[in-house]
Amino acid sequence: MKQTRLGKGASRPITKYDEILNFFMTPADIPIRKLWELAKEYKVDRKITLSFLDVIIPIYHQMFKSLYNLKVTGIEKIPLGKRCIISPNHSSWLDAQLIASILPQRAYFLAKKELLKMPVSGVMMELVGGVGIDREYVDASGLKKAMGLLKKNEHLVVFPEGTIPGEEDLSVNDMEPETGLLPGNTGAVVLAIKTQAPIFPVGIIGANEVLPPETFPRLESLPDFKNTQLIVNIGEPITYEKYYNKKISAEETEELTRELMKQIGKLAGKKQSASQKKI
Repeated sequence: MKQTRLGKGASRPITKYDEILNFFMTPADIPIRKLWELAKEYKVDRKITLSFLDVIIPIYHQMFKSLYNLKVTGIEKIPLGKRCIISPNHSSWLDAQLIASILPQRAYFLAKKELLKMPVSGVMMELVGGVGIDREYVDASGLKKAMGLLKKNEHLVVFPEGTIPGEEDLSVNDMEPETGLLPGNTGAVVLAIKTQAPIFPVGIIGANEVLPPETFPRLESLPDFKNTQLIVNIGEPITYEKYYNKKISAEETEELTRELMKQIGKLAGKKQSASQKKI
């Protein structure tokens, strides 16, 4: 089967905390996963998802506002009922919930396939709109599913970094000086060109302080319940009209991705001096 390279893969060694989590969660995962597969078979999975999100999203939004003085700029730029790709930086397990809580339309989220295989939480990710992908290669069916959602005027959230620093074998020392972020994968740009959807770069500030990546599942740190402010900055839409219906090289998609990452980095308040700092 033809495959399209969308980015670099990464991995994190399995720890004792993963083993403990799997031991306790796997028995519960079996019946939950069977029920979810049944829902998909009878094509009621999206209905269940939307009903669930209608309950949980307002709770998340109020929590972020009350505990962390959530500030959102540029939300009016994102269109209702029109396809678009939302591309934020990724520094915390909290990012997806935070983005979902502010969007004007219920969105789907591209997620590394490994996360969807985790006991219980993997099903929960699918329940709230997670779409599994192989971050190094996306086969024809995976790419087709993502494109199909956009062609139905859905909103698709794609984290170009593909992971959070410190969660895998990529650390803060792997951040690029010109963006202050991990290297970006080209998936968002490829999908934007193939579906003629605009990309909205998004900068998230503060989430990595509220819930550091080392918190779950390694338990190396605790969530920050101090008065940290959460900020989400939404930039101007980026379109690639000159590339529509044309063959684009890998070099071109990589260059467009670098430019996208620069915009995301600016919105996330990243500075070159900070990004070069070794920790």
